[in-house]
Amino acid sequence: MRIESPAPQGTYWRAARYVVGALCAIGAFYACFVNVEWTEVLDAFRRASPPWTAAAAASVLLTLALVTLRWGLLVGASPSTGSDVKNERHGSRWRVLWDSVVLGQAVNILVPLRFGEGARVAVTCRGLDVPVGRVVVALALERAFDIAAFASIVLMLIVSGWMPDAFHGLLPAAATVTLATMGVAVLLVRFLPRVLAWLRRHVGVLAPAAAWIERQESAMRGGWADITRRHQLAITAFLTALIPITAAATNLLVLRSFSLPVPAMTALVLLVVLQIGTAVVSVPGNIGVFHYLTVVTLAAWGVSRPDAIATAIVLHAVSLGPKVLLGAFSARSRS
Repeated sequence: MRIESPAPQGTYWRAARYVVGALCAIGAFYACFVNVEWTEVLDAFRRASPPWTAAAAASVLLTLALVTLRWGLLVGASPSTGSDVKNERHGSRWRVLWDSVVLGQAVNILVPLRFGEGARVAVTCRGLDVPVGRVVVALALERAFDIAAFASIVLMLIVSGWMPDAFHGLLPAAATVTLATMGVAVLLVRFLPRVLAWLRRHVGVLAPAAAWIERQESAMRGGWADITRRHQLAITAFLTALIPITAAATNLLVLRSFSLPVPAMTALVLLVVLQIGTAVVSVPGNIGVFHYLTVVTLAAWGVSRPDAIATAIVLHAVSLGPKVLLGAFSARSRS
């Protein structure tokens, strides 16, 4: 008689999160499209400007390029020169970094449980022949920089009064959570090498892997020392400030494509709302939730439902489509 082992608790949690996300997506779709005249939506699509839309798609590539440049600075290692076969297979250093970024983002879009971070670590470690510890430090500090930039944008919008009343209650809590998360990430990276050293010395079961753990510990210490140099921090902070600007530019170009009567700051507000909303609700491709949040945000500036729906559909395709396509191309080229 075969006894089935109970499913891990994490499996139930992920399943529950997907179910909740699916229900939210269905509800969001219904809320967006109920009582909408589709002839008016089609008319809104016809008013969209192809040049502005193409410029929005190009801005996505610019954002990915900036993320790749920052990732290269954080990782800070060159491919191993000892294996010509490996270098020939994986291409140049920047090709490896680009593939890791776009593949990671594509996985996060399609499987919204942050599995893309694992994909990025795997591609970077394999392609550049660097220790996992070094890449983990780079990834954690990248998240800390992103969280700091996001919290700064939220604070600026609240103080300036640009945030719509519908989101005033949510954003202070979101800023607090992001700052706390940033602190945890920095502390984790700063003190994890000490934890690894203690485990290596005191936990006997880890003795067979002691050499590997020591290598990761050393890589983490080296990564922290390199990344926290003054000039390195300054360049990374500068790139981090540019990334949300180019991401907001994508929103602005789509808004201009439809000639919506909204201020330029709407693009930044929309960026913040989408970041918070799509992080809370996990749906593959952010289907439904993305569109609902866009419609609600634009409604705060009096944009009609048909115009807002058409804008949301185009913005969703422009923002996520290139990342998924590039990620698929990178995955195929590295298989």
